[in-house]
Amino acid sequence: RTPPWKLEAPTRLAATAGLTMVARKGDLGPTGVTLSNVLGNFISQMNLNGQIVFDVNYALGSGSPATTATEDRAMWIYFPGIGNVELCREGDATGIPGVVFRGTSATPFNTGSCTFNSTGTFLAKVDLSGAVTTGVDDAAIFMLSTGGHTLAARRGDAAPGIAGATLNVFNNTSIQLNDNHEIAFQSSLSGAVTTANDSAVFAGFVGNLQLVIRE
Repeated sequence: RTPPWKLEAPTRLAATAGLTMVARKGDLGPTGVTLSNVLGNFISQMNLNGQIVFDVNYALGSGSPATTATEDRAMWIYFPGIGNVELCREGDATGIPGVVFRGTSATPFNTGSCTFNSTGTFLAKVDLSGAVTTGVDDAAIFMLSTGGHTLAARRGDAAPGIAGATLNVFNNTSIQLNDNHEIAFQSSLSGAVTTANDSAVFAGFVGNLQLVIRE
């Protein structure tokens, strides 16, 4: 019997004339920075409206003031018919007093496979620096949009539905966001836990997260 995947020849897309350049290495960004890389951390998603969120690297020394290694990575959103807008950048304020998006991480923004919804909101795990304690509260999950950023969960927060436990290390690839702005993620746990029950999945809305299942 012929395997089902061999029954039909693959169809090749030929409408290349309809493609639009979104971003290219060497393009100029905000404050005159130059793109040294596009998709440096392989973050790229498109929503139902054709908007695209993706990560870029800025060339050190480009722009005014000159870009440094603590602010050379960013997330952009492409809007069809309009162009690109910088969503967030290393060194930007987070809304938490004294805390910024970490500027010493090779991968300051990480996410899952379905985290860019039709409203142009992007959900990501971000590293933090500034008024933080390493290994205690130096990472968070943020809802990011051109209208502002919202903290969804932070390392060290009380774990919803688990007495005596706190959120610890977020699983980057587990993060999910839908069009209703509901989120879901897996996190390891600290505090009153053992190696047999130190991991859980949480879901819900910002400010109202619920325990889904626990190791």
